[in-house]
Amino acid sequence: MQKTSDGLQIVADLYDDHICVRRTKLATHDAFKSVAHPSQLYEISGIGIVETRQSTVSRYKDALRLGSQTMRRPHAMKLS
Repeated sequence: MQKTSDGLQIVADLYDDHICVRRTKLATHDAFKSVAHPSQLYEISGIGIVETRQSTVSRYKDALRLGSQTMRRPHAMKLS
């Protein structure tokens, strides 16, 4: 009877270890998932980083275009 009890205790300990390891693996998996898909985090937090970047690039291109037009027509630029 004692050996059966000891055997069952060993099985119970292994099961507890398995559950603990599984919880740790799930937590690690969730952490990696949040790092692997950061765009979801940025979209949730309000203005998306992707939209911010696209807007910035668009304004930069507009500024370049405006600058090149001004350089072609120096008389259009007035200094105060």
